[in-house]
Amino acid sequence: MNKEYSIGYQIKSLNNMMERKIISESRKENVIPITLAQIKIIKYLFFNKNKIVYQKDIEEELSLRGSTASGILNTMEKNNLIMKSKNINDARKKEVKLTNFGMEKI
Repeated sequence: MNKEYSIGYQIKSLNNMMERKIISESRKENVIPITLAQIKIIKYLFFNKNKIVYQKDIEEELSLRGSTASGILNTMEKNNLIMKSKNINDARKKEVKLTNFGMEKI
């Protein structure tokens, strides 16, 4: 079967086109674009705001590779949606928290 005809391929293609359109429109309006992955991370952080959340937790929850999660989180930090801070006990781990601006996006 040709991949262009599989329903999964078509759904993924449609999702990509919609995300590109949303990002394109938000840039025209001078608004920070938020992707679906970022929305899922914001939601996860909001519902776990009373716990310490590490990047590894987000990777496992959303089934993301480390490099993918790192890229998304770096973009979110640059856009002031989250902040990362070193863990007191283990400097290799970084805690991830929503900023007030990130909370407003919920």
